[in-house]
Amino acid sequence: MELEHPEKQFYKPCRLCQYMKAIDLENVYETLRDEPADRLITVPEDVRVGAARAMERMIELAK
Repeated sequence: MELEHPEKQFYKPCRLCQYMKAIDLENVYETLRDEPADRLITVPEDVRVGAARAMERMIELAK
């Protein structure tokens, strides 16, 4: 992609970041499960629906 579009800036994932190494599925699950109600992040329904559609499409394309 970078070769085809040199005028654009691409952001690459940080695979070796110390913070990324600290995150695993169990940690994510516990954080979501135990998050206090006063710290919950909510989004409008139309945003949620659009994000869910995008995620489902990405998963479908990965198959």
